[in-house]
Amino acid sequence: THPEIAYPILAISTKIDAFVGLRRYQEALRLANDCLDRLKKTPFDGQKTQLYLSRGRIEAQLGSPNAALSDMRTALGLADHMRNFRGLTDVGGALAETYFDNGRLREALDAVNAAIQANTNIPNELYLAPANLALKAKILDKMGNPRAADGFYRKSTTLLDAMIERASTVGMQRQMMAEMSDIYSAYFASLCRQGRYYEALEAME
Repeated sequence: THPEIAYPILAISTKIDAFVGLRRYQEALRLANDCLDRLKKTPFDGQKTQLYLSRGRIEAQLGSPNAALSDMRTALGLADHMRNFRGLTDVGGALAETYFDNGRLREALDAVNAAIQANTNIPNELYLAPANLALKAKILDKMGNPRAADGFYRKSTTLLDAMIERASTVGMQRQMMAEMSDIYSAYFASLCRQGRYYEALEAME
């Protein structure tokens, strides 16, 4: 109602994430749709990228993989057009995860490789790398290549260990562990499937 006041995109994106965290997916979806409608005729592709990614994640949670993949590919195209490497890294990882969940392993591998490559252009945001390296390992493991998967799990956990060790505060260390503990769990599970139980326990410890 007040066009002279900036549209509060950051607050809206955060509210969408909050709805998703509360599993109030329909409210999150309505808010994302409304926001995308408002931005349709604007040049703000960075904001659109984030919203298409958010909506794609919601659709994946709601069991609509085709809609999710369509929105994520739209987000990827916008990020690529802008040469937005952070967007390419974020969206590529989410796209790979969605392909993986739907058994499309080759496409998942291509998407995560592109995300990892994009991340090399933003070395100051290296904290995005461990999750994508672990996702690549998970895909390779599923494709029947545990040896190659093991190498990427090692890269991921080694990088994560170094990041945790160098974190500026104990609070930051705890946050990293909370956000990325699934990496260690996935590596543990992979080693167990190979019967490498001693190494699995080492990874978990």
